[in-house]
Amino acid sequence: MRGKFFFIIFVLLFFFGGLSRPIRAENNAPVKSDPASVAATNADRTPQPMTDIHGLKPVEADGFDLSPLIYIIAGLVIALLITGLIYYLTRRGKNKITTIEPVLLPEEKAIRLLEGLSAFKTMPGREFYFRLSAILRGYIKNRFNINAPEMTTEEVLPRIEQIDIDRKLRKDVKKLLSTAEPIKFAGLNAAIDQMERDFLFVKNFVKHTTPETTLSMDDR
Repeated sequence: MRGKFFFIIFVLLFFFGGLSRPIRAENNAPVKSDPASVAATNADRTPQPMTDIHGLKPVEADGFDLSPLIYIIAGLVIALLITGLIYYLTRRGKNKITTIEPVLLPEEKAIRLLEGLSAFKTMPGREFYFRLSAILRGYIKNRFNINAPEMTTEEVLPRIEQIDIDRKLRKDVKKLLSTAEPIKFAGLNAAIDQMERDFLFVKNFVKHTTPETTLSMDDR
């Protein structure tokens, strides 16, 4: 049944398709017209000469655009300059001589500073005790790990009592720091013989508190 139905549809499409061909041929046939009317129509369609045309600028031929090439060259020049600058700075850093300061032992540093203070007889007592107490406090810091330079005298005296050294040395250190304060800050006069005794005491204090191993190496 279904096969017959498709067959009938196919026949009808074929039939109507055959009939439509003559109709399309008739529609496509040229239409006959009067020659006089055709001539009149063509005469009406003849374009009239244009009177509002202005002179046109001749088209210039496009040349080669150099702007991309200029940008490329400029970029290469900048890159070369930066590379040269980096190379120069790198080589300059390599050729620079670096001076390394030798690390001095606490006693070595103190002795050098005391040598610079050996001409104490020609300087005011106030300046002398400022420098002498600074040397002593710095040595105590480096030797016994007590931040004496940043402490007041009242703060540092109890810490000196904790140092494992001879009792008389502790007493004399505390005495020197205490007597130096009024000379430094109150402007009291200091006798030359007192300045000499205190200078020698600090020098002997450094010597007596230097480890024996260091002293034996110096003797050799």
